[in-house]
Amino acid sequence: MTSLSDIVLKIGDSIKFRHLGIGFVWAWIYCSFETSALYPDRFGVGINADISWLASAASVTLCLFAFGLFFRFRDLSNHKNLPFIAAALMACGTFASAMAGDWAAVGVLSGIATGVGSALLIVLWGDALFRIDAERAEVAIPAASGVMLACSFVFPYIEGIVAVVGVSALPIFSAVCLILTYGDASDSSGECGRSEKRAEACGVRLFSYGSTAVHAGRSKAVGRKKTTGELLRFCLLVCVAYFVIGFFSALGSPESAFQEAYGFDVSTLVGSVSGLCLAVWFIFFSSRIDMTVLFRWLSPLMMIGIAAASFDGVLPETVLSVVISIADAVLQVVVMLHFLGMARRGLFAAAFVVGVSQGFIQLGILLGNLTGAKAEDFILSGVCEMWALSLALVCLLSLAMALAPTGYVASMRIVLYEEDDVRKDENPGALLTEERVAELSAEKGLSARESEVLGYLAKGRSQPYIREELVLSKNTVATHVKHIYQKLGVHSKQELLDLFEG
Repeated sequence: MTSLSDIVLKIGDSIKFRHLGIGFVWAWIYCSFETSALYPDRFGVGINADISWLASAASVTLCLFAFGLFFRFRDLSNHKNLPFIAAALMACGTFASAMAGDWAAVGVLSGIATGVGSALLIVLWGDALFRIDAERAEVAIPAASGVMLACSFVFPYIEGIVAVVGVSALPIFSAVCLILTYGDASDSSGECGRSEKRAEACGVRLFSYGSTAVHAGRSKAVGRKKTTGELLRFCLLVCVAYFVIGFFSALGSPESAFQEAYGFDVSTLVGSVSGLCLAVWFIFFSSRIDMTVLFRWLSPLMMIGIAAASFDGVLPETVLSVVISIADAVLQVVVMLHFLGMARRGLFAAAFVVGVSQGFIQLGILLGNLTGAKAEDFILSGVCEMWALSLALVCLLSLAMALAPTGYVASMRIVLYEEDDVRKDENPGALLTEERVAELSAEKGLSARESEVLGYLAKGRSQPYIREELVLSKNTVATHVKHIYQKLGVHSKQELLDLFEG
């Protein structure tokens, strides 16, 4: 069993700061619409801050869908100017929005600019994170949330031109990190070629995309056809979850009771940190990164928060704030990893699946914020009670859960990897590999499970692939790989593959 210290060391070894650049995009969203950094005279949450919010929220939603469709068959790594175009739109729009004052037209145009720029940068980051090693992405995305969390300690307490310049600089930092991350993906293309060559020697036809090799041919086409419905149902589930988050964000008070008393939003901090820790736990110890599995424990937690909203007082308000922050932090990480996983399996282009999924997230937030703001008017006028709205949200979330795909991973494995199930007499490369695995296992004293994992490693399979096939957690597979390396006396994947050459 891998200890907590081993996990911490593994995370430390895997993190490259440039891979955390999407965190600057998330930090920009938080600093622009959840703090007073840009709008000192704001009241309530982001929806009330400025007219640019609505223009930005609407344009980012539309552009995420549009960019996902437009870039689905294009190699974005060849368009080196796109990250800086996106960053320039966001930076200029942010500065113009802060300086617009009562000029509504400037506010609208600046909101459109930030919406278009942020949508483009999110899609580009989805494509870039897909191209790097899957295990690095699984570390980078949670760590990127830590970047946003760090910014939450700074930007709520600065105002004026310093705050405007600071928020405007965040997308520029993100663009620089993005270019460097694309460089990492290009450098690792040789590893992809080696994996592809070995897989083809075993009778599996692949095509490469950046540093990732995925199945081509009939199984990929059938997989895409069978999973389009699952994709939309997962997106609907995420959209409803963010509708609930957006609803209560718009309905909440400008400052919590703790914030009024101590000048610090304790409940949001506790919720965000807890959510990030839960996301890391889910990634390392769950058998797979799957939205259905996630919502089995996240949806009851969200329902507790929704129920707390029906009561007045500091405690119910704190419970709601913590729960919403936990849900937001967990979903931010797991949603990105889940849909990138679909791209890694060869079902959809990364730009497409990230654009569509993030588009549904923004749609949920937009509708939730607008509905929450309107609901507040109904509550104050006595048209409806909070308990009735809470009951409606619980029913909506329950319906979305009922529509979520079931048996998803099992069907994916049957469709995607059916080409691996070839007969040994038609696949001499696979037979030789299995014989070598058996020989090394007996010689070095590998356990039955370690031998099974070695068989996949010998075929060039990644640890995420092995997890899916054997239904093991990341922690368990990493432990088996560590023991295999120690027993075989190798220190890298290439050294292990060299044992099967010749």
